[in-house]
Amino acid sequence: MRNYCLFLLLICCTFIAKAQQNLCDQISVPRADFDVRTDFAKVDIHWYPEWLEKFAGEKKYPEALAELEKWNHPFLSDVYPSSMHEDSYASDVSNYMGPVPEGAEVQYFHVLEKKGEFSGMAPAFNFIADDTLVTLSFGRSKTHLLLVYVGDTIRMLDAVEVPGREYSALSLISKEKRMALFRNTMGGAYSYLSKDRYMYIPGANNDIIRVRIGYGKFDLDHVDYVNMTEQMATGDILSKDLDKRGRKNNLTAIMPDKEGNVWFTSQQGIVGIIHHSDLTKNGCPKVYSRMITGMGLIEKLNYFTGTDYKNFDDLPDFLKEAKTLTPELRNQFVDYYNISIPNFEQIQNSFAVGKDGVYIITDIA
Repeated sequence: MRNYCLFLLLICCTFIAKAQQNLCDQISVPRADFDVRTDFAKVDIHWYPEWLEKFAGEKKYPEALAELEKWNHPFLSDVYPSSMHEDSYASDVSNYMGPVPEGAEVQYFHVLEKKGEFSGMAPAFNFIADDTLVTLSFGRSKTHLLLVYVGDTIRMLDAVEVPGREYSALSLISKEKRMALFRNTMGGAYSYLSKDRYMYIPGANNDIIRVRIGYGKFDLDHVDYVNMTEQMATGDILSKDLDKRGRKNNLTAIMPDKEGNVWFTSQQGIVGIIHHSDLTKNGCPKVYSRMITGMGLIEKLNYFTGTDYKNFDDLPDFLKEAKTLTPELRNQFVDYYNISIPNFEQIQNSFAVGKDGVYIITDIA
């Protein structure tokens, strides 16, 4: 445990809150054109017998579960799912009733693409109406934002290509590499749909992209972005000699707080906000970010190293006096604590937002 987990502590030296001027602008995203088909599946669905036996053999549906009490986030829908995990609480619970088994009809959306660029996975569905949803589909080489009508017959209303993760066909031949694609949460999986019909997407190139959804199509005249390459670079704590695969830090998830600030997390422990009203001279929103590993630093050091540090004055001088992260500091840290396997504090999942704050879980805290 000691050797495996200690590298996360190295980033304490750059745990400094800061506001920076960030690149922001409007961008152009192309519409996608491909053939699709809606097919109907033959299904035979029944209630579990044990659910009906409680009613003395009568054909009576079980009582509905009580609705989950939720906070009405001022910037998310009060009715429809708005993110990967349903709502700002990340409850994964919908208060909508599910389909009744008798007479259920099942349709599926089939993309007719021969080049293999589109086929992929759409892990989240955000609704703007009872019969209209917006989703992101992550393919081998491209990511698409889709607007889909799901009334009597499913049909695609609009699709645009957004900057996404790129994988070659050869890189996905093995099952192990394909599963790595599905486990990688960067590139937009943890996006959200705002109450005023804007889709916010954490792009794989560390842009947060905002796309307005019109009626029946996306409004591509106003696609905005804020770039956070500088914030992500702060979290690139693995030098090339420690990580031969050259992994880089990337955005993981975004959600708004009750004031409308967009919070974001990264794979390697950066947490920050895009401030909605605090602007730079050129009109860009300011971005505030911190390295989360510094929180509870003394407790983490004591837990992973068996030390008994009481405060920062007890730390080794090279950690106490360091202002920025350097390769030399990495080497000192590894030598001092006898680390053989590098690791760092990761945030691979989304997070929850309540009226009293933002709740973030890392792989160790």
